Amino acid sequence: MRRWLETIILRFAMRKVATTPYAQGERIATAAHRLIWPLMKGPRLRALERMSQSLPTLSPHEREVLLEESVRNLSTTAVEVLYMHHLGTSFLEEVEITAEGEEGLEAIAGGGIVLTGHLGNWELAGALITRGLHPTPFMVVGRSQENSLLDEISVSTRKKFGMGHATRDWREAVKLARALEEGTVLGLVSDQHAGSGTPVVFMDRMARAFKGPVVYAQRGDVPLVATACFRVSWGQFRWAVRKPFSLAGLSLDEGAQRYTSEIESLVLESPDQWLWLHNRWKGAGERATLP
Repeated sequence: MRRWLETIILRFAMRKVATTPYAQGERIATAAHRLIWPLMKGPRLRALERMSQSLPTLSPHEREVLLEESVRNLSTTAVEVLYMHHLGTSFLEEVEITAEGEEGLEAIAGGGIVLTGHLGNWELAGALITRGLHPTPFMVVGRSQENSLLDEISVSTRKKFGMGHATRDWREAVKLARALEEGTVLGLVSDQHAGSGTPVVFMDRMARAFKGPVVYAQRGDVPLVATACFRVSWGQFRWAVRKPFSLAGLSLDEGAQRYTSEIESLVLESPDQWLWLHNRWKGAGERATLP
């Protein structure tokens, strides 16, 4: 039922995007938020419980306001991605981007790893990285979406912007290692719960992080760069590229913590644009004992 409803909403939104100029698209995003927010009572309550543990200094009202902005960001990003899918690379002519630290991409121009999270507009971040790295190939590695139409839109949009695509399936491991050896840059969205991942501290709570960024970085002996594309307003973004760093000589646990801390610092820069609906601390959310 949920996927059927998602598909109906997606197809309706695609038709609206195709007939509405991007400059007027914010009203579609606003309508999407007004539709989605009331339907998410259960996920909202669970997210607020997690937020009470991760952001204990905020009042319940402040956490609820932050959560609604987070869901608004999700709705807005979804509409923006539909515009990216509809307009292709001409989408970049419709928006205003302020770049910070873009020179950090020079360190990975011969091969490396870009890390981001479900923060701001992460698909636009991928498009900007592709443009900034050109002609170095850029391949996004991510999970397949449960909704087949959403998955088709995501993959198709990335291809329109020149991004390669691979899944986290273990059968892709050899392909990804070879791509790194050949100078490709891998893009990893690595802020979600990893069931069999490495224990890390994220926002002062224990979580599990993916091993992939550490394994690939050390196997390929390549640097990493963390990035996020924050939304300033409709059509305006601030693209932040952090300084390159290395995981050489670190243990798996140390490397996972190092890259997790980079992502955490980006999330804390604009927590209202992070995906709080996702349970980052699933099964391991106790408070961390910090030195």
